[in-house]
Amino acid sequence: MLKCFSPSQSQLSAKQIAQKIGVHISTAYRMLATMSKEGLIEQDDTIGKYKIGRELYFLGNLYLDSTDIIQASRRIVEELNDMTGNVVSVVVYDHGYVTIVIREESKATFRWPAHIGSIFPAHVTCTGKLFLSELSEAEIDNIYPSEELLQRTAKTIAKKTQLKQELKDIRKQGVAFDIEGSYEKVCGVASLIRNKEGKGVAALTIAAPVFEINDDKLEKLAILVKMGSNLISHRMGYQNIAEPVHDIQEIRLWWERNMPDGSQKIAFVQANVK
Repeated sequence: MLKCFSPSQSQLSAKQIAQKIGVHISTAYRMLATMSKEGLIEQDDTIGKYKIGRELYFLGNLYLDSTDIIQASRRIVEELNDMTGNVVSVVVYDHGYVTIVIREESKATFRWPAHIGSIFPAHVTCTGKLFLSELSEAEIDNIYPSEELLQRTAKTIAKKTQLKQELKDIRKQGVAFDIEGSYEKVCGVASLIRNKEGKGVAALTIAAPVFEINDDKLEKLAILVKMGSNLISHRMGYQNIAEPVHDIQEIRLWWERNMPDGSQKIAFVQANVK
């Protein structure tokens, strides 16, 4: 029953739920009553439809606190945030959508409305495009049956053909970029986190205002995020890494050598963002 709900169908009637799980409407009502009592599902009294309950939020946080990805990622996310002053996040993927599971906020005053638990269509984000790049053409066509894609901003990829071409580039580069595709005035770069079997289980991303970024800075952030994801992957047990990173200190030393004025740039942005 819980799997009936999705980002595109966050509220459903009892009749819709009954049809989705293949039970009589009276059976669906009994199940809904039980799950509502436990806080797993809630009913909107104004329209009579059901939605996911707040108890699942607490259970989800319990899961996130205990999962290996969170444990392996948290300190690295904090360190990259400290180095760059930019938003650093970890996201996971499920059926064409990505969800933020860790987020360290920007140290500048410029902010945009995203938080832990925020869900985005995969094709509008650099992290989502990483996961899509791991899929076959048939799997992409299954997720996106139409040539036209949902537009989140004026710069979101609009065509499936364009998306497939960008996915080819991502497979070669090992990193993905998003320039105002998910939020106006925001750009991001991301790299996959792999488990011991080599499967992409999460993605690490650094995002910043476009007015803070030039081509050189973006290229260095791409290297930085790849180093961070390699270290997390190493902690997850993945061994087949072309450029392994074994300690956060390696990343910090690289950043200090390549961005000696990084802290000054952050201070400048904080002082001048309106």
